[in-house]
Amino acid sequence: MTSSSVKDVEAVKRTLQLPDGQPPKLVVNDIGGAPKLQWSLLQPVTLEDPKICQDAGATSLRAL
Repeated sequence: MTSSSVKDVEAVKRTLQLPDGQPPKLVVNDIGGAPKLQWSLLQPVTLEDPKICQDAGATSLRAL
């Protein structure tokens, strides 16, 4: 099994590809970031990739 990224347009295209070659009529995008703990009193928890939802949405639109 190979790892793919939501930021990889070709991987998203393969995921969205239907057997008959038609584009999907509906895409539900549900992406969330992984928490990242850090040594800070003001912001002890942040995200590994704070722009993951933004990047995933843009990549999905490019793939479609």
